[in-house]
Amino acid sequence: MPKNFVRKTFDRWLSHSYARFHRPPRVVLSRKDYFVLQFLGITPVIECSIRKEGMVEIHAIYQGDGWDILTEFDAVARRTPTGQYYCGLCTSPEMFASRAALWVTHSFEPLLAWTNEHFHAAQWLWLCRYEGSTWAKLKPKEDMHCGKATNYLVYACSVVSGKPSQTSGA
Repeated sequence: MPKNFVRKTFDRWLSHSYARFHRPPRVVLSRKDYFVLQFLGITPVIECSIRKEGMVEIHAIYQGDGWDILTEFDAVARRTPTGQYYCGLCTSPEMFASRAALWVTHSFEPLLAWTNEHFHAAQWLWLCRYEGSTWAKLKPKEDMHCGKATNYLVYACSVVSGKPSQTSGA
């Protein structure tokens, strides 16, 4: 299956940026309009999906259900009459010489920075549920028994080890 522009741009960027990731990504699913990444040594509950229409989301998937988006680096490419590109979501958009430059600067580089900042051994993934609503948070293990969220905790695991630590009623 031919790759879309976003996938080609990501693959090219990743080939030059792979070593900069503390926990490098790998493509685990590829479809015509999107692809999914997981990260080396990171719980498979955390995934990143990248869609050709501009959505770049890191989210928690638990027992087959989309639990919550942890963060996003969306880009909606728009072209000016002079041939420059900008993100249609930004109120004060930066101009780029190419669509690829927009994607790299606006989405892929922030994805790299976020994963390097948040994917470490002290970080834990918490999945909570209350009255049909679900949410996910990244917090240190020490915070596990603090606050109201623990009343709604369904699942928690170390982000790095990926091994379940605590589960309560689902």
